[in-house]
Amino acid sequence: MAISARMVWLLMMVVISAIGISLSQQRLLDPLENSALSITSPLQGVIRNAAENISDPFDGGSAGGAEAQALRVENERLLVELARLREQLATEADLAELGKIVEERPEDTFLSAKIIGIDPKDIREAIAIDRGTKDGIQEGMMVVGEGSALAGTITRALDNYSWVTLVTDPNSHINAVVQESDTKGVLSGRLGALPILELLPQGAPVKPGDLVVTSGLGGTFPSGLVIGRVVGVEGQLQDPFKRARVEPTAKLEELDTVLVLTSFVPAKVEGQ
Repeated sequence: MAISARMVWLLMMVVISAIGISLSQQRLLDPLENSALSITSPLQGVIRNAAENISDPFDGGSAGGAEAQALRVENERLLVELARLREQLATEADLAELGKIVEERPEDTFLSAKIIGIDPKDIREAIAIDRGTKDGIQEGMMVVGEGSALAGTITRALDNYSWVTLVTDPNSHINAVVQESDTKGVLSGRLGALPILELLPQGAPVKPGDLVVTSGLGGTFPSGLVIGRVVGVEGQLQDPFKRARVEPTAKLEELDTVLVLTSFVPAKVEGQ
């Protein structure tokens, strides 16, 4: 009799988990998404422990033991489904945000890409994406993230995937301009620190909060791509130039899906 009552309780818990999944799939109650997950998540351990504690009075040969095993299998299936739905919701949110970039730049063409890897070396800031030369990717193309912000540049393109050097990489050097004062400089990446905007004239009115965008000089980057905002200015009065620390607008540590700007191919400017 005790086993039968416990079976009823466990079935009720599974039904509650299924309701949580249904709410996520229909997306009719998005504000309650976290609540639904928070309800089902604590129950996962309870269901698992309860199922494991059901003893078989006939050395594992009873119907109760089989029911408990079936419930454990169903619970694991629900856990996998919940994880899949959460990943799907995150991806859809990323694509919706990136879709705004396409609307804001109707003159450009973009190709969406998923991040599939991070460079394991401690001396580089680079990511791998699931698009390559078979998709029309070329080295030198720009990669942008949330807010139309420059994330990096394609520096190696293979058949099915490509490597992107991020703006924070020490090998990244970008001709940039402070939008408010039209002050031009070169943005260089730094390991373990914010990128630095160098070669700013000492008297230039650059201040925290100013927007830094690509200048287009040199033909390697289109003009007007957002890079980030100034968070601090360095340099003594006797120095010919001063520098500014820039916080990238693209949240590089949170990137999951990006856009490759395929309508712009960097120009190769040769010396005289």
